[in-house]
Amino acid sequence: MPNRALVIEGHDLRGELLPYFQQTDLDLIGVASLSDARALLPVLKPAITIVDRELRDGDGLDLVREAVNLGARAIVVSERNATADRVEALSLGALEYLGKPADPQEVFLRVRNLLAAPTALADASAIVREFGGVGVDLSTRTLLRPDGSHADDLTETEFAVLRKLAENADQIVSREEMHVVVTGKTSFERVTRAADTCISRLRTKLRSATAAAEIRSVREAGYLFRRNRAGRSAVG
Repeated sequence: MPNRALVIEGHDLRGELLPYFQQTDLDLIGVASLSDARALLPVLKPAITIVDRELRDGDGLDLVREAVNLGARAIVVSERNATADRVEALSLGALEYLGKPADPQEVFLRVRNLLAAPTALADASAIVREFGGVGVDLSTRTLLRPDGSHADDLTETEFAVLRKLAENADQIVSREEMHVVVTGKTSFERVTRAADTCISRLRTKLRSATAAAEIRSVREAGYLFRRNRAGRSAVG
């Protein structure tokens, strides 16, 4: 329903959110388990589903695809905040991923913004999101051309790199930061060329998708993601 939000929570997030949701006409309903959520989802058909990963009967992430397939826009809340966890949730179709403790006002504002934004669907099963001018079908991690057709698929690592760069558009992301995203290792004693190799592959895929963005290497500094206002990729 367009005025309904379902919260699947392992703690009293619903109670914390209620004061903010009372400012709108959005009906907030809370359950505490995967089993209850699975029973209610097809009945309630919420516009927004807020999924807590730490539930008493399993990982709330298992519910994301089901919620998305029923037309809900999913927000995931979790104590697990590693890049791999965020990428997994986004790959399943979640549009937001918040670390715990989640600020109730921030959750509310993200819900409000998602509801205000038009839903961009390439087809009935696709969830499309733009990252700095680059369209990605999150259901398959596929790059989209300007006309909406599918280009190359992204690996989980390539998608994590794209997201990191797009979140820091027009700012230099250091080689050390990108090393962490690509390898998952925080030791900088030996920063390998793994990030360079991954970004080189991503550039090639962006070019094949004629994406409206470019990734520049900044000597002795890192990488710069910039939207290409000409509408075609000038990656190199």
